[in-house]
Amino acid sequence: MPRNTEPERDKRSRMYSKAYEFFDKAIQLDGRNAYAAQGIAIALCDDKKSYSEAVQIFTKVKDAIRDPSVFTNLGHVMTELHQYQRGIDNYEIALKKDGRGDNPQLLACLSRAWLLK
Repeated sequence: MPRNTEPERDKRSRMYSKAYEFFDKAIQLDGRNAYAAQGIAIALCDDKKSYSEAVQIFTKVKDAIRDPSVFTNLGHVMTELHQYQRGIDNYEIALKKDGRGDNPQLLACLSRAWLLK
């Protein structure tokens, strides 16, 4: 969703707030719901720019589920924090866990991290 105007930014923020409410409710119902926790971390990154808080959540989720998406999201956050080598490491783990090693989106993210490094 575009963020060019103030109304668009407000609408986007309201959507993230609503998503956060539902993720929080899912965690209240199932305290071990790693997917809901990952959703909260994504919302924190995209809407609030709370990267360090999101890293803490992703790190806990990483221990609960071994899904490539967790490592991909950690790669995104680390790259945003200018910790490029950590971003690269997480993207490479995601590629390995993805099974194919040729995921074009992951390869593009990995390429961007290398370029920024």
